[in-house]
Amino acid sequence: MDYHALPRCLYTWPEVAWVGLTEEQAEAQGLEVAIGRAPLSINPYAIILGETSGMVKVVADRRYGKILGVHMMMPGAADLISTAAVAMLSEATVRELQRLVPPHPSVGEALVDAAMDVEKRSLHLPKVQ
Repeated sequence: MDYHALPRCLYTWPEVAWVGLTEEQAEAQGLEVAIGRAPLSINPYAIILGETSGMVKVVADRRYGKILGVHMMMPGAADLISTAAVAMLSEATVRELQRLVPPHPSVGEALVDAAMDVEKRSLHLPKVQ
């Protein structure tokens, strides 16, 4: 049993789910982290549902891109967090998570957007100079 990749969830509205380390926990362990965020307000399916409150956050190792944690607050988070847990168990990097092609439209696209934002490569977020 790998407790590091044990998904947890709260059945609130919107749902909250997480796996792995928080940004603060990773930094406390001396890890240099990179963060990617995707607000649900840019997700096409969330817009269709009229449920645009929420986000996905990916915590990754800055040097190698190893996924250290994923945090979600959105409809379907309790189901989607398993995808992040499998990625962590497989020792996937954010680059590998970026290659995931979820159904379109779906809230799952927010996970890929957050992974892309770790490297500031998101197609849907404004570029910050």
